[in-house]
Amino acid sequence: MLVEINCDKFLQNRIKFNDGLNVVLGGAKANNSIGKSTLLLVIDYCFGGDTYCKKQDCDIIKNVGHHIIRFTFRFGNELYRFARDTSNPNYVGKCNENNEIFEEISLKEFNEFLNKHYFPNNSNFSFRDKVGRFIRVAGKDNIHEDKPLKGFGVDSDNQGINVLEELFHFYKDLKEIKEKLKQLKDEKKARDLAKKFNFIPQKIKSKNDYKVALAERSALLNEKEEIFKQGNIRHFEGDAAFSRQAIDLKIQLENLLKNQSRLSYRKKKLDKSIISNNSISDSELNELHTFFPNVNIKKLDEINEFHKGIIAIVTNEIMSELALINEELEGLSNKIKPIEKELNDLNIPNCISPDVMKAAAQKEAEIISVNNCIESYKKDLEMRLTIRETKTNLEESESKIAEKVSNSINKEMEIISNKINIEKRYSPKFIIKNNDKYQFETPNDTGTGSKYKGLIIFDLSVLNLSSLPILVHDSILFKNIADDPINNIFKQYILSNKQIFVSVDKIGSYHNKGTASIINSKTVIKLDDGLELFGKSWGKISN
Repeated sequence: MLVEINCDKFLQNRIKFNDGLNVVLGGAKANNSIGKSTLLLVIDYCFGGDTYCKKQDCDIIKNVGHHIIRFTFRFGNELYRFARDTSNPNYVGKCNENNEIFEEISLKEFNEFLNKHYFPNNSNFSFRDKVGRFIRVAGKDNIHEDKPLKGFGVDSDNQGINVLEELFHFYKDLKEIKEKLKQLKDEKKARDLAKKFNFIPQKIKSKNDYKVALAERSALLNEKEEIFKQGNIRHFEGDAAFSRQAIDLKIQLENLLKNQSRLSYRKKKLDKSIISNNSISDSELNELHTFFPNVNIKKLDEINEFHKGIIAIVTNEIMSELALINEELEGLSNKIKPIEKELNDLNIPNCISPDVMKAAAQKEAEIISVNNCIESYKKDLEMRLTIRETKTNLEESESKIAEKVSNSINKEMEIISNKINIEKRYSPKFIIKNNDKYQFETPNDTGTGSKYKGLIIFDLSVLNLSSLPILVHDSILFKNIADDPINNIFKQYILSNKQIFVSVDKIGSYHNKGTASIINSKTVIKLDDGLELFGKSWGKISN
């Protein structure tokens, strides 16, 4: 709750507030321009509003100068002190016990603080969105007798209804459906954009196109089957065999096997070269000398030794080449095995050739293209159906909640109306139409006083039934209401344990002693000529 306001520019520097009703009382002559509405705007300022600075800078800032409003809230047993400088209204100072600013936060952060403490379980809307529309002060542009939920100039009926549902703890039931619907609409919008740039096929646009596509896909499947028959392929499974990956693997395997075969043949030839390259032994030379005694054995031996050297060199070279070939063959084997396994996992028969696979892959690509168009069309149908079903679900849920909320408010308004009006009169009616529009009126009574009275009754009903924590009513709401209903309105005010802030022009307007007693006992400040909020009235021409 708001505990107090301090400002060194006020004539009464400190203003303390109570639980329940708090009255800003005017003088006996009901003088204007003494600060009643201004103080209510200051209270609004303490609750995160900005009208005080925006609307009053032409006179207050001009005549008083920029100033600091210090204020204290109590939540539980904790006191929280703040300060707002009119020269820097978008920031709020956090204060210590001596009201010294030790940290500055943004106005948004301050309102989030209030939202957290006043609405710990309802955070779907901002604090100002929930509270601001029920702070009715001259100059705030939210005193609309026919539109009690209108918070500001461009505020829609739908926004007001959503906030009301939040205050009654129903909006959370709708939030999930609304978020789902938004997500679906965003997805549809993205798909439509993707179609525009041909990222998603949009060949099928009607049921007839869909039937043609199904027939085309069936024909292509038969053509693919025929390709396998012509390639003498009897057993195959899955379309993975016709993917670009599978074809590449098959071609890669064939190339590896060719290299393996070439190297194996070379290895075999080299192995034979090693076996066939034997030199002449010493025993063979001696045997030759026996049959040819005149042969120059020494010369032959030299030639044989030379030949042995050549053989050794060649053999070394062959062995080096064989080592390289064996290394390459091992590398090829290490590459072939995983490819064979991968092709086996893809259910690709060993007998199928790359040419057959290429032909089948081309046909499969055509099938995939047609199938993508079919699936895209089915996805669009499914999405439109889901959006339609979600909309229906949302509308039904909104209708049920709207009925619950409006029935609760209307019953409460009837109870309060019967207590306020001395004679039996129609109570105000609040009707939600089509879940995004509402109507508010008092049947058979369009008088100004009746409209303002209806607005007060509506606010009291919402305050009593919902999580709305405060209510602010300026004296302008009371001016056209008869004495007896006004007396009874104040009796309703004091029944609430929530903070209510009202301004009253003069206590003499209320002839009922009970009402006068309520006002006197709940007055937090009296303003009058010479006792203005700022100690002066700059609207008067000085002599």
